[in-house]
Amino acid sequence: MEQSKISSVLALLNMENTLSVNRLLAHSIGLEETIMYQALIKKYLYYRDRNLLDEDKWFYSTTADLEESTTFSQKKQKKLADRLCELCLIKKKKKGMPSKNYYCIETDENIIFKYLNKGEEKSKKLRECRIEKMNEDNTTYRKKGSEGSNNHRSAEMELQEAPKRNFKKRQNGTSRSAETELQEAPKRNFKKRQNGTTRSAKMEPKTKDNKLKDNKLNDNQSFIHIDEAISNEEQIKKENERMNEIRAEELIEYDYFLENYDDPYVLEVIEKIKEIVCKILCCEEDEIRFGYLIYNVYDFKRRINKLDEDIVQSIIEKIKNNKSKIVNPTAYIAKMLYEEPFQFAVGLLQS
Repeated sequence: MEQSKISSVLALLNMENTLSVNRLLAHSIGLEETIMYQALIKKYLYYRDRNLLDEDKWFYSTTADLEESTTFSQKKQKKLADRLCELCLIKKKKKGMPSKNYYCIETDENIIFKYLNKGEEKSKKLRECRIEKMNEDNTTYRKKGSEGSNNHRSAEMELQEAPKRNFKKRQNGTSRSAETELQEAPKRNFKKRQNGTTRSAKMEPKTKDNKLKDNKLNDNQSFIHIDEAISNEEQIKKENERMNEIRAEELIEYDYFLENYDDPYVLEVIEKIKEIVCKILCCEEDEIRFGYLIYNVYDFKRRINKLDEDIVQSIIEKIKNNKSKIVNPTAYIAKMLYEEPFQFAVGLLQS
């Protein structure tokens, strides 16, 4: 029920009308700057595909058009465009009567790689800080369990360091404390119970050692609860991974290819496809990286849910017919898994 509600919400949002930005670039230059930069790149691609760029690859875009694409006001657009010029990502000028804003996208890949690497370093530091914070919280939780025993030990030390009392000697040469020691303590009479034991024998005296044992028992119990929680979390994670593995096998018709193909190369490709699909299904982040390409996880999952035997067969045939050297097989197959369902559907429509 809950899943169907979420699906309806996603359908209403319509992923084609969302703003998609590169996370690493946003970490490096800022979120608003990245939105503005990618909006200008889309405008550039629009003009390029229609041969509307001028000789120097410049194109124009109105303030209203950019506001519709980014939600940024005219003042904000000017500020962000100037910032992108400072970062050497674009060039900007006014031209014509009435004057229009013309833009040009810088094509130096080294600049982009520099900012992406910077964003990767920042993202890595944030992940390390998050892990360190989690470890600190766990340590604090463990220390709270042993706090009671430490307080008890400090109380014991105070009792042991209590000052000795000085007693004045009496005329008979003994002190009051000595006389007290000589006095015999009165014996208490305890009625025997039916089982032959007295009440005092049955009750365990509340000594310091017993209290320390109780505190240690509480500490051990708190550690046991933590270990049980960790083991349960690991078990749930393994079960989810196994369920996603079964789902991946169903999507790519894994058993069909194992039964009908003996070619080791085909079987190796099928195993690699299964590994990639499994990784995507298990991913809980917003984005996933294969090689130098970063994909939106929700969009990728939506695409691989359309996989079937024919699409996987088409991917295998294209890989077998490829004559060039594949430097990164995982990234190459991931790119085909992302693009092939859409291309296959277009081919069916055209036919």
